[in-house]
Amino acid sequence: MKINRHLKLLVTLVLIFLIAGCTNSITPAATGTSPLAAPLVSTETKEATAIVTLEVQRNSVVIVSMNPNNVAEMENIQTLLQTYASSHNLTLQVTESIDTVEIDKVALVYLSQPAENWIDMANQNPQVKFIIQSQNVLDLPENAFQILAPKDELVFAAGYLSAIISEDWRTGAIVTDENLAGDSIENLFSNGVRFLCGLCAPVNGPIVFFPTVAVTNAQSDAAALSLAYGEIANTRLNVIYISPEFINIDFVTALKQNGLTVISQKSGDSDKGDLLDISIGYDIPAAINFLLASNLDGQIQTQKAAIEIKSQGNKITAGKKDYLNIFLTDLQEGFISPHSVAE
Repeated sequence: MKINRHLKLLVTLVLIFLIAGCTNSITPAATGTSPLAAPLVSTETKEATAIVTLEVQRNSVVIVSMNPNNVAEMENIQTLLQTYASSHNLTLQVTESIDTVEIDKVALVYLSQPAENWIDMANQNPQVKFIIQSQNVLDLPENAFQILAPKDELVFAAGYLSAIISEDWRTGAIVTDENLAGDSIENLFSNGVRFLCGLCAPVNGPIVFFPTVAVTNAQSDAAALSLAYGEIANTRLNVIYISPEFINIDFVTALKQNGLTVISQKSGDSDKGDLLDISIGYDIPAAINFLLASNLDGQIQTQKAAIEIKSQGNKITAGKKDYLNIFLTDLQEGFISPHSVAE
């Protein structure tokens, strides 16, 4: 009986020790932390911080103005983009080269003319918006927008304008030997005249088919310009278009003293612009404002600038303005080609 009691006591002690050992081995696993929990929290925190930093860095609008021909126009563009920058809590910077732009800090870039490497920069930085002013249609990435201002259409319109205000079709031009979109300036101007009057022959002598055009080098001096005018002076012009390179006080004054109405492209130099009777050019700021108002959401990528004409005095009557506006609308919509009189 004593042996049985001792045996029972021994078995009981063994069971107590076994139960205590199992309890101690389970407790650490039940109260431990999952090894995946900490890395998940850490990763999410880093990603959120990176996004906030990106928003803070992109804090500027940059104008890249490479030797602009129209200083007054660029001042208007700068004022427009300054207003846009201020309304979006951005700063405005002006530089002469796209290579100096710290692109990782920029929200919007405006190029007065397309630099060779702009397309690579736009493709590599899809978060940045680009607005480019160009004479030709460009193949644009999704984050780029274009102000289209084709010079060939401007010269063509100048021809039409000179014909509609001239008396007896007596209009002509002194232009550079430059080619635009595969056509000479002489031919583009002449197409504009003939679009209005076809075979433009005056009623009174001397009987000459207009327009009469003289072509000379863009760097021509006063003597060369005088010689060029001498080539067409005997046709008794009353309206003349001159390339903007030839706007200077002596030459324009001499033309006016000969009774001519002088037309040219608008000049960035206000003193030169005031010399002209009529100026013709593109309204670039209005086109930029249209794109900015669209929120640059990609729905409209190309905006064609409208041609604007400014006249001193009563050189264009109300009736002729109506015809001129119809012509300009059709040209803007692409219904007329500056390279063909028939279209």
